Amino acid sequence: MRLRVAHAAVLLACAFLAASGAVAEDSDVIDYRLDNGLTLLVSQRSGVPLACCRLVYRAGSVFDPPGKEGLADFVRRLTFHGTGDLGSADPQAEIHLRAELKKTTALRDRQFELLPADMVRKLNTLPRKIEAARNLVRTRLKSLAGGNLPPMSREEMVSTLDFVRDRERHIRRMMAEIKRVKKSAHYRKFQVLRVLEEKIEKNTERLLAIVTPDPIRRAYRRGGAIRFASRTGPDATVFSAALPANRVELFLWVESRRMTGAVFRQFEEEKNLVLRSFSDAPPSFSPLLRRVTFADHPYARPVRGTRASAETFSPDDATSFYKAHYRPDRAALVVVGDVDPDRIYFLASRYFGPAEASEQVLPAPAAPPPTGPLHMTRFASPPCVELRYVLPGASDEDWPAIQCFARALPHRARFQEAVLGPGLAEHLDVSLETGALGSVMTVRAFPSPGASLFRLAAALKEAVRIAAILPLGDTAFQAARASWKAETADRLGAPGVEADALALGFARGAWRMAEAGALDGLEAEDVSGTAGRTVGAVQPVELWTLERKP
Repeated sequence: MRLRVAHAAVLLACAFLAASGAVAEDSDVIDYRLDNGLTLLVSQRSGVPLACCRLVYRAGSVFDPPGKEGLADFVRRLTFHGTGDLGSADPQAEIHLRAELKKTTALRDRQFELLPADMVRKLNTLPRKIEAARNLVRTRLKSLAGGNLPPMSREEMVSTLDFVRDRERHIRRMMAEIKRVKKSAHYRKFQVLRVLEEKIEKNTERLLAIVTPDPIRRAYRRGGAIRFASRTGPDATVFSAALPANRVELFLWVESRRMTGAVFRQFEEEKNLVLRSFSDAPPSFSPLLRRVTFADHPYARPVRGTRASAETFSPDDATSFYKAHYRPDRAALVVVGDVDPDRIYFLASRYFGPAEASEQVLPAPAAPPPTGPLHMTRFASPPCVELRYVLPGASDEDWPAIQCFARALPHRARFQEAVLGPGLAEHLDVSLETGALGSVMTVRAFPSPGASLFRLAAALKEAVRIAAILPLGDTAFQAARASWKAETADRLGAPGVEADALALGFARGAWRMAEAGALDGLEAEDVSGTAGRTVGAVQPVELWTLERKP
């Protein structure tokens, strides 16, 4: 099935295209749908010698299971360790070794549970302690013998001999303890445990000998990829690459294998890297602000999760998440560049066509409810008053009107007069952070010197409320539409940025909102009505930023 959707805007030149010596005057986004549900979005750019490719999954942090925050991002990291046939010199031998390791590890764990913990600790640590004590005794005896060292005094010799005798008594006590433990009824089970651990160690060494490290990144480098990256957000996980236009097939080949046959090699090593990253990360105010803004909604979760949640990750957790979300009916392939759309459709059918859609229906998270009125204060610079309104997201039919209202708000004369007129603020700023399930409109006011933050906050809230209720004037409405068209034209001027916009648009359930004409069907009355039902009915989260006095 194919549906052609023409962009209505003239695409502007940008640095990326200027470097390639080409400027696109128009662009067609062609929407394909494979039988297994995979969405294919192709934007042909004649004269651009690159292809910017994205594979986006609706597998963001909002889908993390309870208590497993950060699992979506962790699975993304694991998928870079290759597939069954990508990253292994001998796939059949690897399958056999992994099965052996899984079986042996399960036996080792069961055997470990049968042994007293104190016995295992002693038999594992006492031999090392004995060896360390013997090395120390040898060192002291060498110093006693002299050699090239300065001669010892009588007191030093006596002290050294006393130390050596004490260490030897300690060694004898540890050896006696080992003998006592070996006579217990559990010692034979410990010997079985040692045999299993040696077998695990040998199989691990054999496995590492046939596994290629970092196989996907290596495949992209060898294939001539200019850059490649991946990221996980609240709504989606995206894998991206920029390649020569004649090497797009490499991206499809690699990502189709990542979708259908990822092998989670080096699970524990990757988990340890994630745990160490939490120790190295500096404290940040943003996670706290998100928790206050979204309360108990999944948007409040940190995308990377927490150290406590990461410690609970298991191979079964990662496999379950991968099977549930890395499937064609939850994914979209985006290609922007000098490519033939029919050729891309043929290659996508060839590589992704065999992937099977799942009959499992995943419940969609609910939209975040408004959380205000709440008040927060922090010390930073510059001082400002910030109002955060939780509103419907990009998948909601009201989102275009909300987008238009947020863009029109700074241009409304009454809004400016209410805050800037009395000299309460020097500057106003309005932004909209958009997600699939919800968006946050942030209104900031930077106070004039000596202005009261209490008066400024009250005036700002009242000005936003009145702006949401009163009809939207034609001047502000046209300014909002012009702002959207200009920003979209700038965004679509670069193939990579257009690919990102289409990918995230798909994840949010509204990829056509990436087009310049997305707001063309709106009327000022529609915007006013929607603003009154949404912005006018919401109590904001209020954040004051104060400068700490010396």
